[in-house]
Amino acid sequence: MNIDIVLTGGTIATKIVGNSAELAKDFDIGQLTEGKAHSFRQHCPYYIHSEDLVPSHWKALYETIRNIKDTDGIIVLHGTDTLVYTAAFLSFAFADTAYPIILVSSHSPLNSPSSNAKDNFDMAVSAVERRVKGVFVSYKNDNAPKALFAANKIVNFLPFVHTLSAVEVPYAVQEKDFVIIGKPFAEQKIAPIFPVNRVTLIAAAPGTDFSYYLSCSERPDCFLVELYHSSTCNNSFSHFTEECRSKGIKVYAAPYQDRDYYYPSKQHIEKVGIMKGMTLFSAYTKLLISDLTEK
Repeated sequence: MNIDIVLTGGTIATKIVGNSAELAKDFDIGQLTEGKAHSFRQHCPYYIHSEDLVPSHWKALYETIRNIKDTDGIIVLHGTDTLVYTAAFLSFAFADTAYPIILVSSHSPLNSPSSNAKDNFDMAVSAVERRVKGVFVSYKNDNAPKALFAANKIVNFLPFVHTLSAVEVPYAVQEKDFVIIGKPFAEQKIAPIFPVNRVTLIAAAPGTDFSYYLSCSERPDCFLVELYHSSTCNNSFSHFTEECRSKGIKVYAAPYQDRDYYYPSKQHIEKVGIMKGMTLFSAYTKLLISDLTEK
C-alpha cells in the first residue's frame, strides 16, 4: 500500500536536549515505519511546535494533502496542544475523503520509554490497511487499548494526565484485533477560505465581562460564545447580543445540545447562531474558515 506521511512537528518529532524538548533536525520516519511492508512517502509543509500553530499553517497543510496522488491513506504527525483544532479543520476540508486521513501525536518524545507514539502510529497504519474512510485521530490513552477517534468528536487532552477525550466512543479499538465499535465518520464539507475570519472566542465563566468585548476598538468578524455544558449562559448575554446586533456583528454559541427540557437562558441563546451538536473546537474552527455571509 502507498501511505503518505505528513510531518508537521510536535512532541512526536522532538528529542530532549538538556531539559528542553527540541524539534529533531534529523527526525527519521523510519523509527515509526520500520518493519512495515508498505511504501511510505514523506511530506513536510511546515515543522513547528504545535503551540506555534496559526491558521496560515492550515493552508500549507491543505495544499499538501490536496496534491497527494495515488495514496491509500495519509498520516499527519502533529503535536497535541493544537491537535483538536487541526483535526476539526481537516474534518471540514476533507469530509468527503475516499481514503483515511489520520492524525498521530504522542504525549512524550518518540525516543522516550513512556511514549505512545509507536502505538498511535501502528493504529493509524492498521486503519489504512482496513481502508476506513474519513478523518480520524489515532491515540492510545494510558491503561486503554489503541483507539481511532472521529477527528470532529475529540474535545482535547485532559491536563496533567494527557488523556484524549471525545464526545463519542472511538470508531475502532485494537488490542489484538481491529474492532469497529463506533459510528462511521460523517461531516459536512467546507471549502476553507484564507485568510481566515477574525473570530473572538469568549469563554463560559462566572462573571464574564461581556461589556469589555463591546468596548474594544477593533471589531471581529464574529463572536463565538462558549456555553456551559447544559447549553446555558448567564443573563448578561442578552444585552451583549442586542448590542452586537446594533453594531452588525454576528454572534454564535456552542456547544449546544437539544434536550427534553431547557433552562430560562435558552430565550437569550435562540437570538444568536446556535452551532448545534458541535464541539466548541469544531465550532471555532468552522467559523474561522467559513463564508460568514452564507446562511
